[in-house]
Amino acid sequence: MEYTFKNSIKHSPCTILLAEYNMSVQSAKQERTISYASVTSVRLTKSNGKFFKTIINVDNEESVEISNCFCLKDGTKEDRSRQYETFIRVLHFHLKQKSSATYSSGNSWNKILLLSVGCLLISLLISVALDFLRVSFLDRSTQTLLMATLIAGFLISASWPFWPHQYIPDQIPPQFLP
Repeated sequence: MEYTFKNSIKHSPCTILLAEYNMSVQSAKQERTISYASVTSVRLTKSNGKFFKTIINVDNEESVEISNCFCLKDGTKEDRSRQYETFIRVLHFHLKQKSSATYSSGNSWNKILLLSVGCLLISLLISVALDFLRVSFLDRSTQTLLMATLIAGFLISASWPFWPHQYIPDQIPPQFLP
């Protein structure tokens, strides 16, 4: 099985060939062979509703990021969802038998932590602004805590389906496939 993609304008096209016991990653810069046994984790993500990405982490090597699009020179993205979905399913088929990788879907914990810190900063700014305008009925610390709780509750409820979840390779979460 072969799949070609280009994640962005600055990247060169990349082709991955799946063989029986390894995969070959070919780009303009390099070609490398990765055995399925050296794959440590696979994470499926989704952004902007129609762009999907798979991140494959490998022992002591740079991770491989695979997307469902091919970015053209003018910046438009060619949708390769059908080929991407087939490729991801075949990759999981090979990995489930030949690798002890962990499988997760959703955003990384780093992104969630960044959103939490952003939530706290926004609530602090809103609290300071309300206090400055003398519209506040509570003291600044209570109001900041209340705002942070409300914003965090909204973020959690809005992004819950995209939080990291573990899955088994036979049951790929459909919301992370096109």
